[in-house]
Amino acid sequence: MRTDSKGFVLISVVWIVALLTIIVLGFSHRAMLERRVAAHNMDRIQAQYMARGAVQRGMVELRNKAAMDRLMGLSGRTSFDQRWKNPPSLIEEAIFDLGGEYEVEDEICEYKIRDEEGLICVNHAARAVLENLEGIGFRAAGEIVSRRESTGRNQRAFMSIEEIRHLDGVDDRDWEGTEDRPGLRDLLTVWGSDGRININTAPAGVLEAIPELDSGDVQLLLDAMGRDELGEEAATGDGIGNIAYFLDDLRLSADKKSAIERYGRVDSSRFTVTGAASQRRGAVQAKSVAAVEIRDQNITVLEWREDYGGA
Repeated sequence: MRTDSKGFVLISVVWIVALLTIIVLGFSHRAMLERRVAAHNMDRIQAQYMARGAVQRGMVELRNKAAMDRLMGLSGRTSFDQRWKNPPSLIEEAIFDLGGEYEVEDEICEYKIRDEEGLICVNHAARAVLENLEGIGFRAAGEIVSRRESTGRNQRAFMSIEEIRHLDGVDDRDWEGTEDRPGLRDLLTVWGSDGRININTAPAGVLEAIPELDSGDVQLLLDAMGRDELGEEAATGDGIGNIAYFLDDLRLSADKKSAIERYGRVDSSRFTVTGAASQRRGAVQAKSVAAVEIRDQNITVLEWREDYGGA
């Protein structure tokens, strides 16, 4: 009987020890997970603040552009040969010190500036430009203009170009684009100021939407401006400061030159600044995007969006 009691006590002790071990291991595992979650959240917050800082750095660059333009007598021109188009890596500039054991070269902290006036603004572009843009057509262009010109509750500005994707007549191929031509999502904006197109920064697909112009005319323009064949980068040249003076030397008809002057411009006031940053070799990513307007070195933020990425 005593032997059975001792055996029972021994088994009970073993079970209690096993149960306590499981509980301790559970708490340890939970504590480890909580530490990992806390560390991940800290990395995410740090990446987000770095992205925000990158946007602020881009906004400073735009202020500097306005100041330098005034100093150099270049006010009224926005083109790809200017500094804003080729931003530096903020990590290489040592603006952010990541600290700890991070390998700096494995992380990113950068900003990019996009000239919104070099795209077609659905809130302001002339109907003739919209109808001439491949992928939009008469029906979708009519819906855009009808919404803009409506009165009362029906009059609404487009807040995002994704709204265009759902218009009648716009299909996936038009929206996404192909290897041969860009999609509408790469040619449209909601942030243009007056609907005119900055020909210094407009890609070929946008320039082809200017009434009277064909692909040959656009290529002539790009060559004369020293731009690459897609119009996305500056190969040579310093950009155009005066449209009329620039057009004088081009072999274009009077109607084509008139269309460029009517629908084109060479300066810009609205941009989007995108800041991106990462932590833990890219496992944690963050992005901030600001749509801004610059007037006389003063910057107004029109919209600010943030996005987390990575694991």
